[in-house]
Amino acid sequence: MALLAALLFALLFPAVSHAQRSPLTFRRDKVGRFNLGFMMGVANNRYNTSDQINVTGNGGTVEHIVMKPLPGIALGMISNVNVTDYLSLRCVPNFTFEQRNFDFYFKGNPVPVTKSVESSYFNLPVTAQWRTAYYQRYRIYLLTGAQLGFNMISNKRVRNDPNLIKIQSQDIALVVGTGMILYGERIKLSPELRYAAGIKNLYIPEYTNYSSTITSLFSQTITLCINFE
Repeated sequence: MALLAALLFALLFPAVSHAQRSPLTFRRDKVGRFNLGFMMGVANNRYNTSDQINVTGNGGTVEHIVMKPLPGIALGMISNVNVTDYLSLRCVPNFTFEQRNFDFYFKGNPVPVTKSVESSYFNLPVTAQWRTAYYQRYRIYLLTGAQLGFNMISNKRVRNDPNLIKIQSQDIALVVGTGMILYGERIKLSPELRYAAGIKNLYIPEYTNYSSTITSLFSQTITLCINFE
């Protein structure tokens, strides 16, 4: 995360400095009605498990569960259609590589039992981008939309390892986000913060020890990315 922040600063500082010296102006995008690009970013991946944990598991009493998300990465391509000067429709197919660890603490034992959820998703988000007017080589925008996710990791390995937690292969999420478009001579650079909230229960209580301690898992992902168009 720190490395990406440093890269963002290095890329954005020259553009922002130039924008501060530019006069007030307004124009349409020079890229035309349709344009392509790519994105890269880092993600914080969690599950919403609030008030969804039972206290009794197979072979012991679970006092509490601590989830430890690990940073993931995201890489994708951008397809953008400019509907008006203030609205675009965007599709950004991308791959994300994620892992979440669950520490199960049992009564009378201070050492937790760790179970993992490993996933590699192909995501297909479709969003509407609402932009402000062009001002000094930048615009602010908001994103709203939905996303389909397909887990590319086979559940066969999960069934063979009781320390892994089994989840559904498909996910559905609502997406919101915000960012800034910085205009260069030949490229647009857009730092973006995006939040995806899953609306489908991904948890399958099979093949794992102490599976009754969890009743549902809903994905939550915060992504900090850079778009190049």
